[in-house]
Amino acid sequence: MNILVIGESPPNNEVLVLADPVLAAALAAGGGGPGCRPMPPKKRQELNSLVEKLLALCSNVGEAPSTPQALMQEHMQIRWEEKNRQVISKILQLIDVIINYVASFHRSLVEQVREAESGNNMNRPIVGPRGAHAAALRQWVEELGGEVSKGLRVRDCPEEGGLGLEAAEDLKQGEVVLRVPRRAMMSVDTARDSEIGRLIERDPMLQAMGNVSLALHLLLEKTSPASFWEPYINSLPQSYTTVLYFSADDLAELRGSPALEDALKQYKYVARQYAYFYRKFEATMLKDYFTFDEYRWAVSTVMTRQNQVPSSYQEGKFVNALIPFWDLSNHRADEGMQLSTDYEEEEEEEEKGQEEGERKRGPAGAGGKLKCMAGKDFKKGEQVWKVS
Repeated sequence: MNILVIGESPPNNEVLVLADPVLAAALAAGGGGPGCRPMPPKKRQELNSLVEKLLALCSNVGEAPSTPQALMQEHMQIRWEEKNRQVISKILQLIDVIINYVASFHRSLVEQVREAESGNNMNRPIVGPRGAHAAALRQWVEELGGEVSKGLRVRDCPEEGGLGLEAAEDLKQGEVVLRVPRRAMMSVDTARDSEIGRLIERDPMLQAMGNVSLALHLLLEKTSPASFWEPYINSLPQSYTTVLYFSADDLAELRGSPALEDALKQYKYVARQYAYFYRKFEATMLKDYFTFDEYRWAVSTVMTRQNQVPSSYQEGKFVNALIPFWDLSNHRADEGMQLSTDYEEEEEEEEKGQEEGERKRGPAGAGGKLKCMAGKDFKKGEQVWKVS
């Protein structure tokens, strides 16, 4: 699908138009899953007002608080309604009181946005447990020219809260267990080749922040009725434990820790990004697909899974990328060398039979594969880790 920036319109001097007639028809006909519906006009007006408040509150860059106490006060302003700010400010010193008071009597501004969007969107849900999609993901990677060793398989890892990789048979140190071709990777380069490419060219935030470009690229691919990356997207977690999913209670546990300041800033920045892009898509069919929950999911996916690979376009430059199957391996800092990862450059001919108008995955010669080798001997049944 393609989105073109073709004109000027306030407030962001851009109008986004779906240029792909197939996608436009699919979105117009409706998408998502059972129970999905477009947002009613009255509810849309309510949401527009909430997003404007959220954007204004999160855009005080020049006057941003500089201490953890001030940041916590600001965070409460972002999360809670205006009329309760003075009350919350007075009880910040009594965190247990804050938690109980907030839980009983206050509504989050972000939660109001989520409530307005809940049940009033057309998002495609990921159906079934992640493990059920592992075989299709493996087949897809191999069909694209990748290699997955028969000695490597996906396993449930409840102690890590998700999936992982394990040795299906004994593996020898130095044995190649995985190759993932560039064409399977979703990256800042593929974002530039995609429906948001024109937007990236003109938008300063997307130009400066590759991780944001990648998150938005992922979100819109998830929206697409027939994304090239559907087997990969289906294998991703449906939610995360990043700070974007923290409750006020969770954040309270960080008081006294240097991590609190980073957590509050990150929440604020992502809330501002959501409001910023909401306004970009407000006049398009994508408005019923772009929600806070979808955006925090995409951002959390990139935060927890991104890596860097050589750019397809600029020699010597690396770009952020999501690497299917490889990112199923969990991280551990204290296990020594477990998976040795390298990148194999190679010339890649244009795929035979490519239909006219089909989106390309990078320029000619932009081939290569991520190669993973066992960094030690593995016994059958042993989990295969990446080193943090």
